[in-house]
Amino acid sequence: MKKREEWGTRLGLIFAMSGAAIGLGNIVRFPSQLAKSGGSFMIPYFIALVLLGIPLLWVEWTIGRHGGRYGHGSLPMIFSNIWKHPIAKYMGIFGLATPIFIASYYTWVTSWGLSFSIFSLLGTYFDTDKSLFLSSFTGGNSEYFSSIAFSFIAYIFVLLLILYILSKGVKKGIERFVNICMPLLILFGIILAVKVISLGGGITKGLAYIWEPDFSQLLNWKIWLLASGQIFFTLSVGQGQMPVYASYLGDNDDVAVGPLSQTSLNEFCEVIIGSSIAIPAIFFFTGFISESDTQGFNLAFTSMPMVIEQMTLGRFFGAIWFFLLFLAGLTTILALSQPFISFLQDNFNYTRGKSSTIVVATIFILSLPPVLWYHKGVFDDVDFWMGTLFLVVVSLIEVIVFAWILGIEKSWEELNKGAKMKVPSFFKYIIKYITPLLLILLLGAWGVTDAPSYIMNANIYVWIERGIMAFVLILLAILTYSASKKEKI
Repeated sequence: MKKREEWGTRLGLIFAMSGAAIGLGNIVRFPSQLAKSGGSFMIPYFIALVLLGIPLLWVEWTIGRHGGRYGHGSLPMIFSNIWKHPIAKYMGIFGLATPIFIASYYTWVTSWGLSFSIFSLLGTYFDTDKSLFLSSFTGGNSEYFSSIAFSFIAYIFVLLLILYILSKGVKKGIERFVNICMPLLILFGIILAVKVISLGGGITKGLAYIWEPDFSQLLNWKIWLLASGQIFFTLSVGQGQMPVYASYLGDNDDVAVGPLSQTSLNEFCEVIIGSSIAIPAIFFFTGFISESDTQGFNLAFTSMPMVIEQMTLGRFFGAIWFFLLFLAGLTTILALSQPFISFLQDNFNYTRGKSSTIVVATIFILSLPPVLWYHKGVFDDVDFWMGTLFLVVVSLIEVIVFAWILGIEKSWEELNKGAKMKVPSFFKYIIKYITPLLLILLLGAWGVTDAPSYIMNANIYVWIERGIMAFVLILLAILTYSASKKEKI
């Protein structure tokens, strides 16, 4: 068996795993969810973290290390190895399609952070209509930009940077980058949080909006749905990158404490830093949260520029804010790219450089519809299916494979192998019964509440994109079949 790459240090692994999770979901999506629900959001959020997030991380780290033992990091071959059934490997193709599609539009949004960081230094968006500015930048009008060309140039630059890092490998590329990037990301976050807190008493209203619970809203099931959905985004579970990162662990490396370290760093960046910047700053300068603050990327790229414009040294702090978004997005994209790279390397013996080039080229091709048709609803539709619904599907398959097919006793032994701290035994029953039940309820709730509107309100552009998604799934099934035949040979 060909020797696979391994992580150089334990710290590098934790930074890489945390970098996969710490992204725009922490700094952009989390404040947006808080803006929708206020303090009533935090109680369901922490309950979902314990019953969904942490158990699923244990599942993904464990099956990933198990797959790495047999030379595989991608979900098709991990499932096939655990569940000796012809259909098993095809269940894993969602773990290849989901991250590559998310990366296809996530990379473009990440490039916005780099562009707006430059805009901040130059004062480009100062004295503009911020909504029109963002719309013009993304090709919605020609008020401030004659075309989408500038946005596209920044996007291509980010793609080339990603290709360079990925081509260097797990240890010399990803690990070396996150060892620099993660401390810098945390430093920038702390600088911004301290700046906002230093604004004075006016921010207390914003902090109260976040942390004073409205217990009457706890009976609102939609808040529980939002909180559970945020856990998937914030920990990046169900996207395929945690198992593949864990597959580069040694056979006796700890997979019990690692997810807790990853979760702690992620929650610090999200709950402490993420909640201390945008919403308190907006409350300080405007006194309220508007409906537009809860929509998409408006809070980060429309509301925050308005706030930054009013700050002392606004250009400097604006550049830090948007560069923070850029770094957070970049670490996540590296992780999203790795499952397909690992699939090509492990099963077709492609070199690291060739695999990285194929994956980045695929990201670029798949990004064209959501980028060029951003204002046609394509971006939101892909994000719903690949960035929301399929995350739950993949997670449900993972936990069934872990707890029911491999068997909870055998899986529990695997989880605690080499562990410096044994996982409390009551989590055995949470993973076997409560987590899959919650995933089924979550999947059903999204199917009832969101899926009908996405299906019924689709235009021709959206249907073309859905055709592309279906074609890619079929293509991945063919590649998986080919890989399984080579495995037998």
